[in-house]
Amino acid sequence: MPPFLSIVIPSHNREIFIGPLLTELARQSAFLPAGTVEVIVLDNASSDRTTDVCRDIGARFPGFRYVRNAVNIGADENVLSCLSAGTGEWLWIFGDDDILHDGALAKTIALLKETPADMVLLNYRQVHRDGVTVLAEHVCSLDADMTFPTLGGWLEQPASMCLLAFITSAIARRAPMAAIDPSPYRVRSLFTFLGIRFEAFADRPVHVIADPWITQRQYNFTPGDEVTANPLTGIAIYRLLLQINKRSRLRPKQLWSASVIDGIGQGLPVMNFLDWVIKYTIIEPLSAKFHVMSPDQWKAFMDFYRNESGELPDQIRARLLTAINAAIEAHNALVRLKGA
Repeated sequence: MPPFLSIVIPSHNREIFIGPLLTELARQSAFLPAGTVEVIVLDNASSDRTTDVCRDIGARFPGFRYVRNAVNIGADENVLSCLSAGTGEWLWIFGDDDILHDGALAKTIALLKETPADMVLLNYRQVHRDGVTVLAEHVCSLDADMTFPTLGGWLEQPASMCLLAFITSAIARRAPMAAIDPSPYRVRSLFTFLGIRFEAFADRPVHVIADPWITQRQYNFTPGDEVTANPLTGIAIYRLLLQINKRSRLRPKQLWSASVIDGIGQGLPVMNFLDWVIKYTIIEPLSAKFHVMSPDQWKAFMDFYRNESGELPDQIRARLLTAINAAIEAHNALVRLKGA
């Protein structure tokens, strides 16, 4: 008999975090009826001790399964693999470095068994990678749990996109998502799963939990690693949102009314946030490289902005030109300073 809930953990080189997470999941699931929960780790060809950690814990953890990819297929594709790896009625994709609060698993099972919603969104705490230093007690300021007749209705609330774009925040019925073709959302945004969530649940009821049952680690990269901004990330997210707007059953303007909390805690409309991301990731690379780009490179760059009709929307055209002009001005200023 399939489990009620599948908790699937996409992972890569996180031995120091995944061990405590699996230990906590094993502890909390021990209080549930046998077969209620399955826990699956999808190891994306880790080079650390992830395999040893998982096999050691798995030997003492009924309902646990470990799957290792022969090669690294990329974070985006590994997350997509979670849809087919789980077999439960409900699917919870859980970040390998995120923290499950004490008692949260039992509360989650109880809620899922009685909710009429097809998706549950969990509010969350944010801590530094040390797991101790608190950055935010509640990412979304909610006074009480809320139920919306559609996911689109949730988008009108402050910081609504934060609970959708963070993989661990959403628990959803698995079958509707597994039926979605992810191909249209593969635009190198690292958020392909977001397109699937919207297409499957835009017009379905959603329940939002006000109190945080999970904690997200921020700034969690390996010390010494260089984090390089991809100048195309903001553009790719914009293209993803175009696909979501086209393919999901959202009402006009619902998606564009969504808001995001940026790094300094401001709630920004999604288009303003994208504007910031695009300028931040384009200006610096462009100021150094625009003058050596070939015509073909410029064409490829501009094509990233075009929608499926081959048009460059006026709003995006204006923002692109603003970013490019700022980059040119910055470059020229640098040249003048060097020549002074």
